Amino acid sequence: MRLDEVLARTGYWVNYPARILGHSLEVLTRPLKYGQHGYENSYSAELIKRVRSCFSAAIALPTVIVGFPLASALFTISHLLHFSPIQFTTYETQDKNEDNKAKEKTNFSVLFLNTCLQGGPFATLTGEVTSLHERFNKIYSSRVDAIVDFVKKDCNAPDVLCFSEVHDLYAIDKLKENLKKEGYSYFITDIPTHPICINSGLFVASKIKIGKRHFEPYPLKHRSGVHLGALQGCMIFDLMDEQNQKITTIASTHLNYGNRKEDQASRDAQFNHIFKRLADEKTALIGGDMNYEYQNDIRRLQKFANGKKLVSLVSPHTKTTRETFKEGGNIRGRKKPEEVIDAVFSLGDNESYDLRTETIRPRLESSEKFVTDHYGALVTATKKGMFSFF
Repeated sequence: MRLDEVLARTGYWVNYPARILGHSLEVLTRPLKYGQHGYENSYSAELIKRVRSCFSAAIALPTVIVGFPLASALFTISHLLHFSPIQFTTYETQDKNEDNKAKEKTNFSVLFLNTCLQGGPFATLTGEVTSLHERFNKIYSSRVDAIVDFVKKDCNAPDVLCFSEVHDLYAIDKLKENLKKEGYSYFITDIPTHPICINSGLFVASKIKIGKRHFEPYPLKHRSGVHLGALQGCMIFDLMDEQNQKITTIASTHLNYGNRKEDQASRDAQFNHIFKRLADEKTALIGGDMNYEYQNDIRRLQKFANGKKLVSLVSPHTKTTRETFKEGGNIRGRKKPEEVIDAVFSLGDNESYDLRTETIRPRLESSEKFVTDHYGALVTATKKGMFSFF
């Protein structure tokens, strides 16, 4: 482990009481309910939970006052030493035979999913989903565990996972730990090191070998609104076959949020960064939370594609990729608009694969609870001339 990561991890745990303080205050300001997802089963149990949150906040506050300057110093030094914004790790698959079978696969699948894994109060405040600091339900100790099970059972364990909004270090580590057990061997992560800004939130896990990889940052002048405080960018990486030949390039991103003209201008500039980086690629998949109905404006985006064919793989007929939580979620009681803001595009003439995308509702079949506030976009690539088994 490099010094910058050691300092970042130390700063994270020194600053952990601040996350508990934020979470406790969020719990105290929730509507007083019980018997619903995110709440205790009885009125008395919910009151006890609120009292505990008061004590937690009272205990955390002086620790935050003392620890915050130290954590900020640790993060600052870590960020100055942090020359690469991404970390690539590989793990040997325990079952070699199973690994060989996976390598022999001709078809592959990719899931793009906004996971809303922020620490402190933010997952609940911005996404209306369960905080990382409380139990998800009786089955899962945390929402991270629920997301991994959702990927495994409800999404049929895709070969490649492209997550966004994985901002919390605990969530990064827990995802890696759990996904390794499910056969994922290659990981690209973004360890948070900045004393003020959050990381890009991008997280990649793959069963298929990853070759060349690159993080394309979006500079401050090409970010606006709330994303001035986020180190946004795009993770671009190559998928490799068993002969170490490139299958395709994948670009995973989370674009600027907001409906103002300057927010749209930021998204355009960010998209331009992606396409410039992909200029020499024959084919590519581009996906993530685009914060805009791009699939309905493909002609407008074509100008960024450097003359290459650009196809939206999320159907214009899709009702939504943003969940309104009419049931099974909506902890703080605010309804979200139905928006098709998660998109996937195919760039270039793909002569080898037929591509199909379906939106996956982020609701665990086993518990009927939502694991995040976005639908997943699941791409299945089937070798042309072969039958599809997806």
